[in-house]
Amino acid sequence: MRLLILTPLLLLGTSLSIFAQDTDYLFPVDSQATLFNWDLTAAIGNIVETPPTFTVDGAATGMLGESASGALVSGVLTGGGVLRCPDLFFHIPNPIPFLPDLANGSVIGMEIRIQSDPFSVDPTTGNFTAFIEMVPFAGIATWSGILGSGNSLMAGSSSGPILSNGKLIRNGSNIIMELPFDASIPFPLGINGRLWGTIYAVADSNLPNIPTLETPLGLALGIWDNFTVRNANPGGPVGLGVSLTGMGSTPVPPWGVALDIDSAFQVGNILLADPNGTATWSLYIPPHLPMWKSVWIQAAMPGATTNVSGNYTN
Repeated sequence: MRLLILTPLLLLGTSLSIFAQDTDYLFPVDSQATLFNWDLTAAIGNIVETPPTFTVDGAATGMLGESASGALVSGVLTGGGVLRCPDLFFHIPNPIPFLPDLANGSVIGMEIRIQSDPFSVDPTTGNFTAFIEMVPFAGIATWSGILGSGNSLMAGSSSGPILSNGKLIRNGSNIIMELPFDASIPFPLGINGRLWGTIYAVADSNLPNIPTLETPLGLALGIWDNFTVRNANPGGPVGLGVSLTGMGSTPVPPWGVALDIDSAFQVGNILLADPNGTATWSLYIPPHLPMWKSVWIQAAMPGATTNVSGNYTN
């Protein structure tokens, strides 16, 4: 085992792997099919949103359980992956037309993680009902106007549990997930935010049990937490990287891969995966880190990387 480096920053909690025969999949978002609507409301006046609708890119991670006949019977969204939103803008028009707007604002760089409780899937129709949660972990809202100006981090502005009546559809080697949602997201300045639409994401059943990183929601300062990689090469080395600046690229030349995060640094030891291909770090989250700091986490191994897991300190 080789100690790799620097300031331990940490991440990962109790695994959601509760199904004995579950298979890990990466669900990249179909950006052409996925459409988000958004609406902001406030007591001070009507709010105009720009653009009125938008799409997202990125991916989510999930585990699916199959029956002996190959029918999908269970699932869970494990909170990995990143959904990236475009920059969003809003203004509150002055009721007196020739006067300046009451307020102008923007939400820049918002990224969301999505997770769920375990759910059952109808083996015949693919329908499921799940409680999902959509949590911004990155982005900043700014505003200015007659009520003053300021900014607020979006990290941790959770939707809370949302009931979603979704569907899993097999189409050749593709597993298509339809995930409708209607979420309330707190915004600053006393503004109530609403996001709604349907996420369409497609997993490739020819790529089961990809290397997967699982982290808990929220990294509490001053405690120990666990970060777990599944489906690594049994007995092979696995390292954990962290970025504090976002998505990007960080080459790892000895292993012939590049992490999908910017200016990544390593935390914890290089671990050897156990015979099941699992590696778990128990790391201390330094209490001096700023609250609501956005964190992007990804693991690497020779020839492969995991999903990126978005998170924040609290």
